[in-house]
Amino acid sequence: MDELNLRFSLADHADVNQLRYPWSTGMLRQPAFYAGRLWEYPFALLATELEQGMQVADIGCGMTPFTIYLKDHAGCRMTGVDPDVFGTGIKYKAHGVSREFIERVLKPAGRAVLTVDMSMWFELNRPLDLIWESGLNFLGQCDLGWPARRFGMFSDGRIRGLPADVSGMTLFKSAGSVET
Repeated sequence: MDELNLRFSLADHADVNQLRYPWSTGMLRQPAFYAGRLWEYPFALLATELEQGMQVADIGCGMTPFTIYLKDHAGCRMTGVDPDVFGTGIKYKAHGVSREFIERVLKPAGRAVLTVDMSMWFELNRPLDLIWESGLNFLGQCDLGWPARRFGMFSDGRIRGLPADVSGMTLFKSAGSVET
């Protein structure tokens, strides 16, 4: 991923990594991809059981090396989707995606891998609410316990040094329909 981030001149997260993931200092070349992905990408690759030629949608892809990796190295047929689409270039920290970066959706028995940056100290998101609303189910067991040691630190300029983690789960869509 480090090489892809360099080759495509994607966003540099070195400053954010220094604040949130100080242990990553010196591990990634610049422009550095977001260090939280050092856990997320391997988890997603293992959880999806990728096969060459598989149709994959990277939802909320932003402009990261992961989408490129899935297409060029894993041999998947890729669709990158992000709700924040803009004309050209790179926005702040690779949020959103330019039209030039992306060229949907989960079929019955399809698999979704969800990774989320989160903190036990404040609400950034509610991953279980997302699952409930989606109608998807856990594939296998899911450990919702907080780890004893924090993965990183959130710092958004106003709040410094709050413990942060990355959560991941594998979900599937059952073959039955869900009535609304």
